[in-house]
Amino acid sequence: MALLPVAAQAAEPTPDAVGALEADRQRIQEHLATVEADLRAVDLEALEARGLDADQRDARLALIDELHSYWTTGEFPHNPVHSPKRPYFFDAEGRACAVGQLVVASGHGELAQAVIEGENTAYLLDMQTEGLVDWADTHGFTLLELARIQPSYCGCPQEEELVCGADGVTYANACVATECAGVEVAHEGACEGQEQDPGTWPEEAEDETETGGDDEDDDESGGGEDDDQEPDPRGCSLAGAGGDLEGTGWLGLLALTGLGLGLRRRRRPPC
Repeated sequence: MALLPVAAQAAEPTPDAVGALEADRQRIQEHLATVEADLRAVDLEALEARGLDADQRDARLALIDELHSYWTTGEFPHNPVHSPKRPYFFDAEGRACAVGQLVVASGHGELAQAVIEGENTAYLLDMQTEGLVDWADTHGFTLLELARIQPSYCGCPQEEELVCGADGVTYANACVATECAGVEVAHEGACEGQEQDPGTWPEEAEDETETGGDDEDDDESGGGEDDDQEPDPRGCSLAGAGGDLEGTGWLGLLALTGLGLGLRRRRRPPC
């Protein structure tokens, strides 16, 4: 299935500085590679216990192969605004998310169009589009599996204010490092080659107002709250925003007559 050309979304960062698109691409590829491995690890006995017949198992395997081809190609939707991470079933240039890719590749362009028109930026477990549950069942997937496949996409400002990430990589700005790449900022400015070792980071100044206390006091004041949160069942996405994409014109972009053909990508042989 041939994906549409990638349109420029942001100014090119300084050479050797990683911008939002590249950082997001690396994060999504790593996530989808893990999901693919987990899907392939579900053995025949487990699939039969779920009641999947031979046709469903074959359809599932074919789409897992499609998922592999999709994430290795690395053309993902772009978030055009500076906002928390959010999913896009298709973006304004016609790039499909992973689940959208699987729907179209399986020959269900009309279903993809219905999702685009009704809930293009919804999380999969929140989607109400008629036919989506039946499609998942026919192709051997649970909704929870599809929710893991569905990533979200970061949106960061284009301004370049270089920072060095804790991974030793120079990023265009702090948003790119933390939101797109998912790494802490070691310091402002470009990396100097030793930032990957936390022992080389400057020590933080001590808070002179701190009077001491033990770990129990810290816990009571709210420290470590994130560790107690339940993992979001909606995959690697941050929970949150839904709603319609502004300025779409989807019928012209992805007309039903062309969705199954014009967007079909050349299939690669299974890995």
